[in-house]
This record gives sequence, structure tokens and C-alpha cells, in this order.
Amino acid sequence: MTSEKIGKLFDQFRKKYPDFEDLVSERDKIVRIMEVYSITQNALKTELKKWDRKIEKKFESLRNGN
Repeated sequence: MTSEKIGKLFDQFRKKYPDFEDLVSERDKIVRIMEVYSITQNALKTELKKWDRKIEKKFESLRNGN
């Protein structure tokens, strides 16, 4: 079975069987939450790297007596 046929069958099951649609919808919600979490986590890591560089510079400055 081709991926196109599987996709169409999947869509038919979603329309025909409410329980299946509910399962898929709930799974989709979890995927969206994971995406937001991943984006947030990446942004926080980037900010932490910026802070780490600032801390390193300040530490070097203090260590050198400035």
C-alpha cells in the first residue's frame, strides 16, 4: 500500500470512527506541547550561553584585578 493510500485511509478512519479521531487529536496536542517545549528549551539554552559568556568575562576581569 502506498503512503498516499495509507494517508487517505487514515483520514477516512478519522472521519468514520470518533474514538480514533479522539486518539489522534489528543496525540496531536501532545506533539504541539513538545514542539513548544523544545523551542522554549532551545531559547533558554541560547540565553544561558550568553550569560555564561558574560560571567566568564566578568570573572576574568575580577581575577585580573579590574
